[in-house]
Amino acid sequence: MRLTLNDDERELLKRLLESDLGDLRFEIADTESKPMRDDLKRDEAMLKAILGRLERADDDDAAADGEAVVIEAEEVVIVEEE
Repeated sequence: MRLTLNDDERELLKRLLESDLGDLRFEIADTESKPMRDDLKRDEAMLKAILGRLERADDDDAAADGEAVVIEAEEVVIVEEE
């Protein structure tokens, strides 16, 4: 999947994802069910990966010039912390 975003769209998406990530952290802490908590942690990992790609796009010269940024989906690997 490819998603092309202009500067305003990229900033909006980042703000929304950062807000959702903060909410998700509280939800993970309050969830007693391990399977549900694991699902929420998987969601958290995906949100972090997407935010990371958006941050890298901000550092790209194309983003600085106001050009659209293309984000391509890639596999997210989740490492469980023991």
